[in-house]
Amino acid sequence: MAYYHNPRPKKEPKQIIEKPKLPMGRPKKIVDLNVAENLAKKQLLQAEIAAILGITVETLNSRISDEFNETFSEWRTRVCAAGLGKLRESMWDQAVGEKPNTTMQIWLSKQYLGMRDSFEEEKPPIKPVMIVWQDKTIELSSTEIKELPEGETKE
Repeated sequence: MAYYHNPRPKKEPKQIIEKPKLPMGRPKKIVDLNVAENLAKKQLLQAEIAAILGITVETLNSRISDEFNETFSEWRTRVCAAGLGKLRESMWDQAVGEKPNTTMQIWLSKQYLGMRDSFEEEKPPIKPVMIVWQDKTIELSSTEIKELPEGETKE
Protein backbone atom coordinates (compact mmCIF):
# COMPACT_ATOMS: atom_id res chain seq x y z
CA MET A 1 0.00 0.00 0.00
CA ALA A 2 1.31 3.25 -1.01
CA TYR A 3 0.77 6.28 0.92
CA TYR A 4 -0.31 9.28 -0.92
CA HIS A 5 1.32 12.36 0.46
CA ASN A 6 -0.63 15.51 -0.15
CA PRO A 7 1.42 18.24 1.35
CA ARG A 8 -0.61 21.15 2.50
CA PRO A 9 0.19 24.29 0.74
CA LYS A 10 2.49 26.38 2.90
CA LYS A 11 0.84 29.40 4.29
CA GLU A 12 2.66 32.63 4.24
CA PRO A 13 3.55 33.74 7.71
CA LYS A 14 1.13 36.19 9.18
CA GLN A 15 2.40 39.67 9.44
CA ILE A 16 2.45 40.70 13.06
CA ILE A 17 1.24 44.18 13.46
CA GLU A 18 2.50 45.66 16.66
CA LYS A 19 0.22 48.13 18.27
CA PRO A 20 1.88 51.12 19.81
CA LYS A 21 2.23 50.58 23.52
CA LEU A 22 0.25 53.02 25.53
CA PRO A 23 1.82 54.21 28.74
CA MET A 24 0.41 52.66 31.84
CA GLY A 25 -1.27 54.91 34.34
CA ARG A 26 -1.42 58.63 34.37
CA PRO A 27 1.09 60.63 32.30
CA LYS A 28 4.07 62.03 34.19
CA LYS A 29 3.61 65.56 35.38
CA ILE A 30 6.07 67.98 33.84
CA VAL A 31 8.19 69.62 36.54
CA ASP A 32 10.32 72.66 35.75
CA LEU A 33 13.38 72.00 37.89
CA ASN A 34 14.81 75.43 37.03
CA VAL A 35 11.89 77.00 38.89
CA ALA A 36 12.45 74.58 41.76
CA GLU A 37 16.12 75.55 41.88
CA ASN A 38 15.32 79.28 41.95
CA LEU A 39 12.86 78.71 44.79
CA ALA A 40 15.41 76.65 46.75
CA LYS A 41 18.00 79.42 46.31
CA LYS A 42 15.51 81.71 48.08
CA GLN A 43 15.56 79.24 51.02
CA LEU A 44 12.02 77.92 50.47
CA LEU A 45 11.22 74.61 52.11
CA GLN A 46 10.42 71.33 50.36
CA ALA A 47 6.65 71.53 50.91
CA GLU A 48 6.59 75.17 49.76
CA ILE A 49 8.47 74.36 46.54
CA ALA A 50 6.15 71.44 45.81
CA ALA A 51 3.05 73.56 46.47
CA ILE A 52 4.21 76.35 44.14
CA LEU A 53 4.99 73.80 41.40
CA GLY A 54 1.59 72.18 41.92
CA ILE A 55 3.00 68.72 42.71
CA THR A 56 3.33 66.49 45.74
CA VAL A 57 6.47 66.30 47.84
CA GLU A 58 6.92 62.70 46.66
CA THR A 59 6.86 63.80 43.01
CA LEU A 60 9.40 66.52 43.74
CA ASN A 61 11.67 64.00 45.48
CA SER A 62 11.33 61.59 42.55
CA ARG A 63 12.16 64.20 39.89
CA ILE A 64 15.18 65.48 41.85
CA SER A 65 16.42 61.92 42.31
CA ASP A 66 15.92 61.08 38.61
CA GLU A 67 17.53 64.27 37.31
CA PHE A 68 20.41 64.85 39.74
CA ASN A 69 20.92 61.38 41.27
CA GLU A 70 20.83 62.77 44.80
CA THR A 71 18.26 63.09 47.58
CA PHE A 72 16.20 66.23 47.97
CA SER A 73 18.16 67.11 51.10
CA GLU A 74 21.52 66.85 49.33
CA TRP A 75 20.21 68.81 46.35
CA ARG A 76 18.69 71.55 48.53
CA THR A 77 21.87 71.91 50.60
CA ARG A 78 23.90 72.42 47.43
CA VAL A 79 21.42 74.84 45.85
CA CYS A 80 20.83 76.84 49.05
CA ALA A 81 24.58 77.39 49.46
CA ALA A 82 24.65 79.04 46.05
CA GLY A 83 21.68 81.22 47.05
CA LEU A 84 23.34 82.29 50.30
CA GLY A 85 26.52 83.15 48.43
CA LYS A 86 24.54 85.31 46.02
CA LEU A 87 22.79 87.03 48.94
CA ARG A 88 26.12 87.72 50.68
CA GLU A 89 27.53 89.14 47.43
CA SER A 90 24.49 91.38 46.99
CA MET A 91 24.75 92.67 50.55
CA TRP A 92 28.44 93.40 50.07
CA ASP A 93 27.71 95.28 46.83
CA GLN A 94 25.08 97.36 48.63
CA ALA A 95 27.53 98.25 51.39
CA VAL A 96 30.52 99.21 49.25
CA GLY A 97 29.15 99.59 45.72
CA GLU A 98 28.58 102.71 43.65
CA LYS A 99 25.92 104.00 46.03
CA PRO A 100 26.98 102.75 49.46
CA ASN A 101 24.14 101.97 51.84
CA THR A 102 25.06 103.12 55.34
CA THR A 103 22.58 100.79 57.01
CA MET A 104 24.11 97.78 55.26
CA GLN A 105 27.62 98.95 56.19
CA ILE A 106 26.60 99.17 59.85
CA TRP A 107 24.94 95.75 59.79
CA LEU A 108 27.93 94.07 58.10
CA SER A 109 30.38 95.73 60.49
CA LYS A 110 28.41 94.32 63.42
CA GLN A 111 28.32 90.85 61.85
CA TYR A 112 31.90 90.55 60.63
CA LEU A 113 33.92 93.08 62.61
CA GLY A 114 32.31 92.55 66.01
CA MET A 115 31.27 96.17 66.31
CA ARG A 116 28.26 97.07 68.38
CA ASP A 117 26.21 100.00 69.46
CA SER A 118 27.19 101.31 72.87
CA PHE A 119 24.78 103.25 74.95
CA GLU A 120 25.73 104.90 78.19
CA GLU A 121 22.94 104.24 80.58
CA GLU A 122 21.98 107.22 82.65
CA LYS A 123 21.41 105.96 86.13
CA PRO A 124 19.14 107.99 88.33
CA PRO A 125 20.91 109.41 91.37
CA ILE A 126 20.56 107.22 94.41
CA LYS A 127 19.21 108.98 97.44
CA PRO A 128 21.03 108.46 100.70
CA VAL A 129 19.64 105.74 102.94
CA MET A 130 18.51 106.68 106.42
CA ILE A 131 18.95 103.92 108.98
CA VAL A 132 17.41 104.25 112.42
CA TRP A 133 18.66 101.75 114.93
CA GLN A 134 18.57 101.94 118.70
CA ASP A 135 17.60 105.60 118.68
CA LYS A 136 20.51 106.48 116.37
CA THR A 137 20.07 107.80 112.85
CA ILE A 138 22.75 107.03 110.32
CA GLU A 139 22.76 108.41 106.81
CA LEU A 140 24.72 106.41 104.22
CA SER A 141 25.34 107.30 100.61
CA SER A 142 25.34 104.64 97.92
CA THR A 143 29.15 104.60 97.79
CA GLU A 144 29.36 104.15 101.55
CA ILE A 145 26.90 101.26 101.36
CA LYS A 146 29.02 99.59 98.67
CA GLU A 147 32.16 100.01 100.80
CA LEU A 148 30.64 98.20 103.75
CA PRO A 149 31.83 94.61 104.03
CA GLU A 150 29.08 92.04 104.31
CA GLY A 151 27.76 91.63 107.82
CA GLU A 152 29.28 94.83 109.21
CA THR A 153 27.47 97.98 110.21
CA LYS A 154 28.62 101.55 110.50
CA GLU A 155 27.82 103.55 113.61
